[in-house]
Amino acid sequence: MVYDGYEGWKGRSTGDKAYRKLIRTFTLFPDNFGLMQSQPANLEEKTNRYMVMLEEALKDVKTSVGEGSYLRKIADDYLDMARSYYNDGVHFVENEDRVNALVCFSYGHAWLDAGVRLGVFTVKNQELFAI
Repeated sequence: MVYDGYEGWKGRSTGDKAYRKLIRTFTLFPDNFGLMQSQPANLEEKTNRYMVMLEEALKDVKTSVGEGSYLRKIADDYLDMARSYYNDGVHFVENEDRVNALVCFSYGHAWLDAGVRLGVFTVKNQELFAI
């Protein structure tokens, strides 16, 4: 299925309800389909906020699987990845590379979120995680 911008989506029957809904949504909200919207953001503030959030998340997670479990290795790997991304982010902050620092803090937090969702971590402060 291809969208050509003028004639709409090609390759689907126009009688299909899902197709009509997709076209209606695209027509009403075109910026939600891959077009970047300009949003003012203070990169320094956002980077610092994500750094603190990852610090707090690293303090909060506890491994919830036993030593001999295969899932223990996964938990250890996820925690190691989160810590590594945190350390890389701090390095980038020190070198005034805020973009890469923000990426590192975001990726680090994603490893913790994945571990929480998988069940290899338990947390007290659920507001820090995508649960």
